[in-house]
Amino acid sequence: VEGGGEKSILRIHRAAYHSERAIECELAWSQALRRSGEIATPGYLVGRNGKAIQLLHAGVHAGVGTGVGAGRFAVMFEFVEGRQPDPREDLTGPFEELVSVGLAIDRQGRVLRSFTARKRCEYPEPFGDGLIVEVIRDPGITELAANLLREIGYWGICDVEFKCDARDGRFKLLDANPRVWLWHGLGALVNAPMALSAYTLATGEDLDALAPASPTFASDHPIWVSPRG
Repeated sequence: VEGGGEKSILRIHRAAYHSERAIECELAWSQALRRSGEIATPGYLVGRNGKAIQLLHAGVHAGVGTGVGAGRFAVMFEFVEGRQPDPREDLTGPFEELVSVGLAIDRQGRVLRSFTARKRCEYPEPFGDGLIVEVIRDPGITELAANLLREIGYWGICDVEFKCDARDGRFKLLDANPRVWLWHGLGALVNAPMALSAYTLATGEDLDALAPASPTFASDHPIWVSPRG
């Protein structure tokens, strides 16, 4: 969108796809990344009604719902100049370098339980589902993930994925899944039960009373095998 010498980007969401609350969380996540200085994400513009998220109607009888003519949410973003990707900056490489941390974090930002894992086999390569996943020692990403979730005010269980950049040895954020994921059950084998953690966060019960914390790490590195495999 261009006007008055300014450029902006209008994002229109599919009808009945994302809720307004989900879009609010996405905006919070994007701005947290921006404040961290790691990724130059664009800011968003606020409308005359003081809201960033606007509801667009397509016709007199349109509304938020399903079907043709349903209202669509839209957000106007600042225009950020980009550049062509440099192949030398590509994070492609062995999928074994992709490591995820599953963690349960409470309303005060305290990590209740966590575990880290990596794929040993996936399909299709190099961006497929993990078919064989093993628990590993934390390479230093748990606190990075926790800080990101604290920044946006998220609490609950989440799977945050990183990949090691061979150029500087640092783990770079790929994405996060604030829900259960395929191999969350691996955590229960190393005293980090994600489902039980989510239950206690929702009910207020004491996680330590139901599953006492243990500082030990399983020496045999538990492995999860996908039923899809």
